[in-house]
Amino acid sequence: MESSINFRPLKYLLAVCVALVLVPCHAQTPAVSMVEAARAGQIETVRTMLQQGADVNARDAQGRTPLIAAVMGNHAEVVKQLIAAHAELNHATRGTGTAVELAERMGEPDIAAMLLAAGARPSGESVGDTVCVRPWQGEGFCGTVKAFSIRAVQLDVTKVIGCGSGCAAQKECSAGKPVGGASGLQAGDKVTVPSWCLTQTGVNPAQLNGVQK
Repeated sequence: MESSINFRPLKYLLAVCVALVLVPCHAQTPAVSMVEAARAGQIETVRTMLQQGADVNARDAQGRTPLIAAVMGNHAEVVKQLIAAHAELNHATRGTGTAVELAERMGEPDIAAMLLAAGARPSGESVGDTVCVRPWQGEGFCGTVKAFSIRAVQLDVTKVIGCGSGCAAQKECSAGKPVGGASGLQAGDKVTVPSWCLTQTGVNPAQLNGVQK
């Protein structure tokens, strides 16, 4: 007696099962792949993806771009590659800010300098910016940022604000030295202070000309 079994439904079911197995292999979107490759420092993968037309400004679920991811991983060569590919330098995400702000906060001065040289907008406390330290009831000093680390900023003092008779030394915010007066910090001095001592950032130096010493 000949068999009357219909194998077509079985073949269809098999095809569906194969598809379900294969789909996860391609489920990851190019945006996530680019961001993850940048954060992992996989420069050859990043370069290949860019050559294949991947979006240099692709974003992951948190809104991070490959450039921000590369900064998070402290991968200077990947940052350089992305800059050359015209990555958006001033894109900001909640919690990380821009690439420059992140580099400064993580203590990556070389990467921050690279971004600034490429045209990234300074954070207000980038190298070359003017900041002020005025915890003495609005008095204190201002200066130009020369260098920074994760927690501290090195300044060239450019102006003392108030403190005519000298403001008392503070261990953190004036490196244990008085400010102004006969023996305190003066314009031209160098000082390193914790980042949290900065009371003003991104100050226009011209605006300090009318501020009383």
